[in-house]
Amino acid sequence: NTRFTFLVVDEILNSTNVDIGLSTAYSILEYLIKISNNIILSATHYTTLSKLESKYPKLIKNIMFDADIIDGRVKYNYKFRHGISRQQKLVFNILKEKGIPNSIINNSKLFLDILNKKNIF
Repeated sequence: NTRFTFLVVDEILNSTNVDIGLSTAYSILEYLIKISNNIILSATHYTTLSKLESKYPKLIKNIMFDADIIDGRVKYNYKFRHGISRQQKLVFNILKEKGIPNSIINNSKLFLDILNKKNIF
């Protein structure tokens, strides 16, 4: 078979309930990667989808953009790197830059810690 497919997917099911969106996105990507002569570029904020790389190491590679916080501001380097972004808390700096009240940011940090302890993300 000489057919080849290149598919770009941006934020698959991002406007859906998180549980349904994540489980369906996972299932769709798992289905698509099994098709031969197929390259998929999928952008997502569902970090759980990155687990597909360990399940299919010859078929999936996690690529990310990195960013740093310099002088309290987020600076993007726009370079691809292998791996999974672990910088969840960059959003708090972005919110601060945009003038969001500290009470909202602090409450969000507390809630994120609770979610992470329950291993939801």
